[in-house]
Amino acid sequence: IVISVIFSGCGAKPVQVSKQEIYPKFYKQHPTSILVLPARNSTTAADAADHFRATITQPLTERGYYVFPVHLVDSFFKSENLPDAELIRNIPIKKLKEIFNADAILYVDIFNWDTDYAVIQSSVDVGMEFTLVNTNSEEIIWQTNAFGKSFVGSGGNNGILGLIVDMIAVAINSSVDYTELADVTNKGAVFNMPNGKYRLNKFQNDYD
Repeated sequence: IVISVIFSGCGAKPVQVSKQEIYPKFYKQHPTSILVLPARNSTTAADAADHFRATITQPLTERGYYVFPVHLVDSFFKSENLPDAELIRNIPIKKLKEIFNADAILYVDIFNWDTDYAVIQSSVDVGMEFTLVNTNSEEIIWQTNAFGKSFVGSGGNNGILGLIVDMIAVAINSSVDYTELADVTNKGAVFNMPNGKYRLNKFQNDYD
């Protein structure tokens, strides 16, 4: 009873917290350029990292940051005989700073990219972790997890024949756009990032 009285006395008024309060290190070392490293993929989906990489630049630039062109970054690593994301992950931050002179480095881990097959519908679950590190202090200044989900349904078929058709459709997975799913997941993650220098309306979404 005492606890309930205390809570009722406090009221239920929501408290508005700014992103500056949530990410003080980010605002102290506010980056303007971001180097996105190839994602580390711990799932069985071999092309998951490619779908992520093809869709990460746009949401970051729309948020107001200069993003080093991923195809040029990938070409550089390949020319240095570093085609593997794990090997690239082990490069010291100081060395990456010397090469690219980026203000921050975005590390991404894909920990979930699973398809759940069912008779009537299937779903694809995507889970990624984003970690932004300042290249001067080598501190984590922003970190978040993002999840995406896509469904492939039956389309209203009925009876045994309809279920068989659905099972075939699910098996070939013809209706799932993996690039679009990665894009939605990336945008969901970046929405939580403070605005950059080049955002047209830099104060938009500073409060969640």
